[in-house]
Amino acid sequence: EALVLAYDSQSFSLPAYNITGPSQITLSALSELVRDVVPGSRVRFGDGVDPERYLQATMGIAAAQRDLGWKPRVALEEGIKTYAAWLTENAL
Repeated sequence: EALVLAYDSQSFSLPAYNITGPSQITLSALSELVRDVVPGSRVRFGDGVDPERYLQATMGIAAAQRDLGWKPRVALEEGIKTYAAWLTENAL
């Protein structure tokens, strides 16, 4: 949706926009969420990443809301569920 809004936009006040959800989550919490949604899934982290401590910074989405009229409509858990269902339906 955000890409379509950006494509249709006549002008931009910034060279780039953050398109993300409004919440912060650790990699560890994200992996637990995936395991809850997809039982039996295996989530691994490579060397150097501490999933308990790594927290991605919150990225501001105000500019995308202001300039593109975009706002997140799907919560992270709902998006993971929808994506997992799509993968299952398409036998991937």
